[in-house]
Amino acid sequence: MKELSFETTLSWSGADENGEGTLNIGEESVVVSGPENMGGKGVGASPEELLVSAIATCYSETLSSLLTNEGLTFQTLAIQAEGIVSELPKDSSFKRITIHPTIIGADEERYNTYKEIASDARDKCFVGQAIKGNMEYLVGNVHLVNQLLDQNQIDELVETFYQRLIDIPAFQSLFQERDVDVEKLKERQKTFLAQVADEGEDQEALLEQVQQRHTFDTNSERSQMWLDTMRETLHDMELSPELSDRFMNKVNDLFNRM
Repeated sequence: MKELSFETTLSWSGADENGEGTLNIGEESVVVSGPENMGGKGVGASPEELLVSAIATCYSETLSSLLTNEGLTFQTLAIQAEGIVSELPKDSSFKRITIHPTIIGADEERYNTYKEIASDARDKCFVGQAIKGNMEYLVGNVHLVNQLLDQNQIDELVETFYQRLIDIPAFQSLFQERDVDVEKLKERQKTFLAQVADEGEDQEALLEQVQQRHTFDTNSERSQMWLDTMRETLHDMELSPELSDRFMNKVNDLFNRM
């Protein structure tokens, strides 16, 4: 029977919880240490996080494959993985790992089928099977999403975003120079960002809209302030990290391709 070998190297310095190391995985290097809430240095990734990440990665790949094989539509997967350690501090042990998948661009009318396949992915993820018998491995909440943000969230985002933007001197002067009607601009942005939030929208068509409406240099300091303000506003709205990150990535992609 054919066997495959997967190798990593690790350099470590320091004793007990005061130590930290550098883990080499392929061409990537990751700083690792014990987690701060368990008495470690809390720098880089912890062994606990690496274990949870390995399970989440295998689960994601398996779920993607199963959905494709079943002909179920999806654009991207957003996976939240949670590991619980119990019996602290002396007899610490992993109690369970729970995966919460969000399937973006799914057919919401077939929720039960997606949920069944999400459960199957746990059973067919062979890395996850390596922990079988040692801890619980569960699939938690399964979410189907077509719209990353709903219209109420888009409206709140735009209102808060422009309140902040007009307080930035560079944009104050820009709006004054161009005699911008901020209220009309907000209404256009609500419509446009709703399109960005729709996973069914053609990204190329959205890019064409941006290029037609904005002729300023997107590499300028002002453009970076625009993106930073948008990112901060999303963060402060306390949205789902998976969905807000996906939304911000789409916005970034549009800016980077202008």
